[in-house]
Amino acid sequence: MGEFFSQLQEQLSRVWGNLNVQQKILFVSAPTVLILALVIAVYIASRPDFVLLVSVPPGEEQRLNEIATSLDASGVKYELRGGNSIYDPAHSGIAYVSPWREKICWARQADRASNCSIQPASA
Repeated sequence: MGEFFSQLQEQLSRVWGNLNVQQKILFVSAPTVLILALVIAVYIASRPDFVLLVSVPPGEEQRLNEIATSLDASGVKYELRGGNSIYDPAHSGIAYVSPWREKICWARQADRASNCSIQPASA
């Protein structure tokens, strides 16, 4: 078994010695670029797709903060974007957020139960 590795090392040394500088650079950089591209592709593919959950008109940012606080308290993951929108992972199971009714309600499709936790802002 040790003889196999000795022969392999000898052959690789011989091949490496016969390569010019350009070939050596290509020999090292091509696999490095390929591995980096694969890592980036896996990272991008593993990120969840976000969909718009709720958007408020300009001047209603306080209302958005109330919704975000409610989602935080319930353990719902989300992203704030643009200062007036909340985005939710596409497959989280949240069906809706209704901030302009009597209460802010959101529902998980899995348990088919609504959570209405915040009273509307007083006008």
